[in-house]
Formats: sequence, structure tokens, C-alpha cells
Amino acid sequence: MAHVHAEFTVSEYGQWKAMFDSDPAGRQAGGVRSYRISRGINDPNHVLLDLNFDDVPTAEAFLERLKPVWASAPAGAIQNATGVVVEAVDEVQL
Repeated sequence: MAHVHAEFTVSEYGQWKAMFDSDPAGRQAGGVRSYRISRGINDPNHVLLDLNFDDVPTAEAFLERLKPVWASAPAGAIQNATGVVVEAVDEVQL
């Protein structure tokens, strides 16, 4: 399984979440199987987004779909957005 790990700062979490929920990147059509949103404890506007895919090519293609979404957000709404495609190599539950 492949993942897109994205990290960015939003100007206001509630507004960003509403935009995310409107799904401008087309998550299901883009092959997203599941996702997790995390927020910073000390900075709740610092967002980490993990999107899960069946394979690396699909994850890479979706990351490219995200970049124009980030760029088209209202000025300052999404700042310092970065994303990387990763594969899990080990997972242990204790």
C-alpha cells in the first residue's frame, strides 16, 4: 500500500475542512482508499493529511492532483504545503 503524506498550515481549520469535505481533488475517483487528518496539539492549524492508495503510481498521480488545489486556495488559506509519496515498511501494534 502507498500513501501520500501531506503537511501544511491553514489559516482557519474549519474553513479548510469545509473545502476538504467538498473534495476538489476528487478523492474517490483519484484512487484514495482511506485517509487520516491530524492536527498539531500546540497549533491546531498545522494539518497532517495521510491518504492511502493501492499502489505507488496512483498515489503519485494523486499528489500531482493536489498541487493545483493547494495553489488555487484563497490567499493564505493553505501555506507551506508539502507532500511526499511513501510506502509503509513496518507497522507494529503493541
